[in-house]
Amino acid sequence: VDAFSDRPFAGNPAVIVPEADGLSETAMQALAAELRMEAGFVLPATRPDADLRLRFFSPGAEVDVSGHVTVAAYAALKAAGRLTAKTTIRQQSRAGVFPVELAVEGDVGPWVTLDFGTPGFGAALERREVAAAMRVAETALAPGISPRAVTCGVALAVVGMADPQALHAAVPDMPLLAAFSRRRGVLGICAFARPGVHPSSALAARFFFPAVGPDEDVVSGAALAAICAYAVKERQLPCVGAATFQTDQGHSLGRPNRAHVTVRAEGGRIVELRVRGRGVVVASGEFTPAG
Repeated sequence: VDAFSDRPFAGNPAVIVPEADGLSETAMQALAAELRMEAGFVLPATRPDADLRLRFFSPGAEVDVSGHVTVAAYAALKAAGRLTAKTTIRQQSRAGVFPVELAVEGDVGPWVTLDFGTPGFGAALERREVAAAMRVAETALAPGISPRAVTCGVALAVVGMADPQALHAAVPDMPLLAAFSRRRGVLGICAFARPGVHPSSALAARFFFPAVGPDEDVVSGAALAAICAYAVKERQLPCVGAATFQTDQGHSLGRPNRAHVTVRAEGGRIVELRVRGRGVVVASGEFTPAG
């Protein structure tokens, strides 16, 4: 499935197994590694407050949550005729139980709105350390603000770049970036710059996570949620009450796409983060686990 897209061969690809009952964890990891993309496995819920459970695997490891895989999962469920009439699904994952809102329009996957809840902000990160992992000069980072760990279901390092040119010119040192991620307890580095590529976009983004792969993501709901939360907190984006920001990602990989992130704040504190997108099924087939 191509997520955050309404046409094939755009957006971010993911493999989805709509009926993963009986598959071992080893088989799940092997499928993600075999296809070299993130994979989602739909399972019965194990908690009474959830409707279904999703497990997320990158090619290198299981992760707590993935926004684009979640979007892809509901497109796959619709194509398989397994989507219920519910408009709100209580989705269980290693990150907890989160509500997912669905709106079916047309023949492609439903519009999926992911609620990432309240972000968690960690300590500031050293600019020099982040710049080294990104393989850029410190002057390529946005002045006046420090990179910071932000958790929206999964912990990510967020860094603002000085301008879009600095963002798109970056060629990170992937082994160094992977070592940085492990050392700082984050999945990877989310970099952004203002303005976006499209005239209506607030920012452009890139997300690197070679510690578990792939090196760079085409589009990531969790990364965009973390970026917008950070940008609002650091007063890089205006938000009085609630605001919705259009974002650009994937241009550096030749798969440009857009997503929409809504941030709601109360009393100077972010209380809600929502990301909206849809997906389209590109191919389907059968998977027979070895052994």
